[in-house]
Amino acid sequence: MAISAASLGLFQSSAGSSSSGIYPIDLSGVYAAKSGFGGQTAPKTVARMAPWDASAPKSTTDKLASSALAATSLFAGGLGRGAGSGIAAKNDKELFLLHNAVEKLKALADVATTRTMSDSERAKFQARIERGLKEIESQAKSAGLEGATLLTGRKFTSLTTGSFGQTKPSSFSTQALANGDENTIPEQFAGAIKFDIKVTTAAGDTIINVDLTEMGATTRTVGNVATYINTKLSAAGVEARFSREEVSKPSTIKGGPATLQQKFKISIGTSETLSFIPVVGETTDTAIYVAGAKTVNGVSQSVISRIDVSSANAVEQGAISNFSAANGGASIRAMTRDVDGNVYFIADSSGQIGTSTPKDKSDVVLQKQDSTGRIIWSRALGSAAAANGFSLAVDIDGTVAVAGSVDGKIENSTNASGEGVDSFVATFDADGHDLWFHQKGAAGTDKAVDLAFDASGNLLVLGQTTASISGSSEIGGTDTYVQSFDVSGVLNYSKSIGTTGDDTAVSIKINGNNAYVAWNETSGGHISNLDVATGNFNAADFLASNNGLGRISAFSLDVNGNAVIAATNASSSIADQLRGFVLSSGAQVFAQDLAGNAIRALSVEGNSANIALEGPKIETAANPNAFQTLLKGYDTISGASTYSANVLGEISGNVAITSASAQATSLQAVGLPQGELSFDNATSLTDLTGLRVGDFFYISSNGGAKRKISIAQDETMQSLVTKMNRFTSTYASTALLSRDGAKYLTMTPKAGTKVEISAGEGVANALKELGLDAGTAIANATGANKSKAPAVVALELPTSVDLSDKVKAKSSADALDGVLRRIRLGYRAVSQDPTQVELRRLTAQGSNPSKANSAAISAYNRQTAAMQDALYKLGG
Repeated sequence: MAISAASLGLFQSSAGSSSSGIYPIDLSGVYAAKSGFGGQTAPKTVARMAPWDASAPKSTTDKLASSALAATSLFAGGLGRGAGSGIAAKNDKELFLLHNAVEKLKALADVATTRTMSDSERAKFQARIERGLKEIESQAKSAGLEGATLLTGRKFTSLTTGSFGQTKPSSFSTQALANGDENTIPEQFAGAIKFDIKVTTAAGDTIINVDLTEMGATTRTVGNVATYINTKLSAAGVEARFSREEVSKPSTIKGGPATLQQKFKISIGTSETLSFIPVVGETTDTAIYVAGAKTVNGVSQSVISRIDVSSANAVEQGAISNFSAANGGASIRAMTRDVDGNVYFIADSSGQIGTSTPKDKSDVVLQKQDSTGRIIWSRALGSAAAANGFSLAVDIDGTVAVAGSVDGKIENSTNASGEGVDSFVATFDADGHDLWFHQKGAAGTDKAVDLAFDASGNLLVLGQTTASISGSSEIGGTDTYVQSFDVSGVLNYSKSIGTTGDDTAVSIKINGNNAYVAWNETSGGHISNLDVATGNFNAADFLASNNGLGRISAFSLDVNGNAVIAATNASSSIADQLRGFVLSSGAQVFAQDLAGNAIRALSVEGNSANIALEGPKIETAANPNAFQTLLKGYDTISGASTYSANVLGEISGNVAITSASAQATSLQAVGLPQGELSFDNATSLTDLTGLRVGDFFYISSNGGAKRKISIAQDETMQSLVTKMNRFTSTYASTALLSRDGAKYLTMTPKAGTKVEISAGEGVANALKELGLDAGTAIANATGANKSKAPAVVALELPTSVDLSDKVKAKSSADALDGVLRRIRLGYRAVSQDPTQVELRRLTAQGSNPSKANSAAISAYNRQTAAMQDALYKLGG
């Protein structure tokens, strides 16, 4: 199709200014550029076409993908005789070369999006894309553009990290206590509501007794209760105060009225710590938490349900909360609680949770919540390789330990083998600060599956290995091992037990000086007794086969030290038997046959065993797959069933249970957490993110040498600012700012300078965890310099790709398609083709505010955009 005066008629206007202030557009330059002698369109050969020209010949996706795989270099042979090969302009040819290279990589991602492929094929494709991106980056940096700036990353006017850390909060708000206005009386405020508030300062502890019956006839609205409590706080001479906070909850129905909600807001003194303590003798419940799977948009996430069981075994459904990851999935593997009833979760995550993003396919996330469900802190292992968590434990002093396996090195530590699948153990203090970490696997495959603290604070780790681990005996096949670490992470011993066949570890529990290890050989289950001080196993085992049972699937101890196990019977592979035994004698305490319904999880608290089973599918429910977990309780002394409840959790996912007894109903009624009111006080970036010591990125200024910025031990946002300023103060201003109490780093280049930030190699790249993208910060030109500023073409090459499944491959293909789009836009900005040069001149003319009013400029821009689109479709 030729461009003629008629085909451009919609862009023309009469001479002089129109009534709208639009000035005439001279299209003669564009028309002449597209036309031959005498106004006829000159025929365009393939060699003179852009590769994306609608008339240019196109290769199939398969051919492009095959070419990418076969080529030693994406740029070998240049443009050959294909599209663009007859154009001499440097900028045009460079952009054509880049386009063709990216197009080949996108073809690989497209194939991985639409085809069923083996893991090895996907790995091959991904490796070629990763290598190809490095080729493209090298080509772009070495060739560049004439009169313009070519960037492989993003272009910024300033760089800003994510928000990390916070100042100590000066207030705390409960969840909503009532729906309605200030005169609404929360139903749960009725009856005997008693609790103590402990205020701790440098001078010591002050105890304030709260008893709502002292309010007499005064109505128990949130505001009135706050006034009553404040009278007590004032009399005690403390700074803390309660107040009523009103919020508006939007309607779930479009156009519906919002709902007013009432809650407490507690102002905390600058030097005070508050704790909320149950009154001895007051009513308490047992809170039971169940984590199950929930599919959201085709991705498996986790959902946490709480039920409260009274002393009379009455069940009340509690709060339901989601535990999910952005741009990936999250699966809670295990749960436990501390003495205050705070709950801890360990999960595998393939996406971002909080401020942490996996460096590889998956990472391990640990989270602490108080008894109201408020997140106190969240931590990521920050593994450099794909990691999975299997167990966690909390010591009486608040120390938290997690254990699992990692396929490679978690970090470049001296005690990590990083060969194959290894066990790991990581510990944190009560505030979530890193204590010590251990990864030292066997020559074969090993993983840690459970752990427990003994009375001296030593950590016992149970796992399984195909070889000797840290000096343990190699028995044969897959062995069960137990390791003991002291409070500093020093190995006390490493012992193994098992047969010459393949054995599997199940669970470890401690009672006094004895540890009990549940494990399975091929023919059945064992519970072995270990001396925690020496690591020596006693000769006699409890054998499941002696009691008509097969393999053990779960094991715990009750308050009397008796074993509670879930196991198969001797003739079945379904773990539907719940039994209690006296370990010293082997005598059976109770037996429950679940008749083919497999026990999916077991937790024991006191003399109550809580188990998860497959629940009924409620076909009439909005989501029939939602309530598919049945939670049941049994008395471990009598074996009697105590309660039953359906909770959230799909049958296809993991299930974890924990329980916390002695949870004060009075504190639940007023929305206060039991125990100390804690906040995340971490400042180290290795605590707040998945960063590990030694992770790094690069900074260079005005094309100078790259400077490596490495994360140090106890690195904070402030120390990172100081470190960056050493290299950039001449070229940029780097500062630490605060937003809503959280801290973030910002870097702004000075006029006439540019600062490039680039990723560290491999999984040690620190940018992702800091919430930054690789790119270049260039100060915007102002005043007379604005029109002279060179054009910037930012490719925004993806820093990582993932073809491990079709969904992730589609995301990678979309990212590469974005690069192609930016190359085409860059061509319009820097091409030396006469048509593009004339379009830029017309655009500049139309955007000159001295020649038209704003309405005219707007109309002009619409006309020019339409013309550009028409020319693009014609190969312009």
